[in-house]
Amino acid sequence: MHFLCKDKHLFFYVHANKTIQNSDTNPFLCVVFVLFFLSFFLSFFLSYCVPFSVLLRLMDALAEKDIHAIVQLPSPMFISLMTCVQIVLERPVEEATYAASIVNRLVTYRYSCQQSSSPSTAESASSSVSSSIASLQKKKEGWQHFVTHHNHSPTMFDQILITIFQQVCFKHCPRLWSMSRPLLPLILNSADHFRQYKQQVLSQAPQGRAQVYQLAFSKLDEDIQPTLSSKNRDRFTKNLYAAVKMIRE
Repeated sequence: MHFLCKDKHLFFYVHANKTIQNSDTNPFLCVVFVLFFLSFFLSFFLSYCVPFSVLLRLMDALAEKDIHAIVQLPSPMFISLMTCVQIVLERPVEEATYAASIVNRLVTYRYSCQQSSSPSTAESASSSVSSSIASLQKKKEGWQHFVTHHNHSPTMFDQILITIFQQVCFKHCPRLWSMSRPLLPLILNSADHFRQYKQQVLSQAPQGRAQVYQLAFSKLDEDIQPTLSSKNRDRFTKNLYAAVKMIRE
C-alpha cells in the first residue's frame, strides 16, 4: 500500500486528475471519487501529499461545479471531509489554499440556503419563474442537509472559523487572501460563537495587548453588513488586512 500511494500513476490518481481537468466533469463522478477516498483511505492518505492533494483539488472542482453534490453527502462522510479540511488548514502547505476555497464555497452556499429557507424568501419566490422556484427548492433541501450535518457535529464550522482566524491573524500566513475569503461567511454563520471567541481572546490577551485587540476587532466590524455581496466582502477583506496589521504590530 505504501508503494501504491507514492506512485503518481496509480489508477485513481490519474483518473482523478483527468476528472478535474475535464470541463464537462459529471458531478456524480466526482462524488464517486470522494466517497472512495473518504470510505477507505482518509486517515492513511493524510500522510501522502500527492494523492491527498488530488482529493482536495477534486473537492474544490466539485464545489465550483455543483456544491449541492457535496452538501448531500451522508453526514459521516461530510464530517470526515470537513475534519480533513480543518487539518489541512492548520498546516503551512499549498493544499491549504484548496481547503480554504472548499470552505468558502460551502459556507457561502450554507448562508444562501439558510436565507432561502426563511418565510419572506418563500413568499417573494411564489411569483417567480419556475427556474427560480426550482433553485429555491434545491436550496431548501440543501439547508435541511446542513441542519442534519449540524446535528451530527454542532461545532464543525465554529472550529473551522477559529482555525482560519487564528492562522490569518495570529500566525504567519503566506496565503492571506485565499485563507481569509471564508471568514465573512463563517462569521455570519457562527456569529454567536465568534462573539464568544473575541471575548475569550480579550480576556486572555497578554498584558497591554487587550486594547489593541479590541481596536482590531472594532476595525474588523466597521461598516460591515450581514450580507455576502461583493461590495461587503471586499470591505470586510480591507478591514481584515487593517486588523491583522494592528494585531501583529
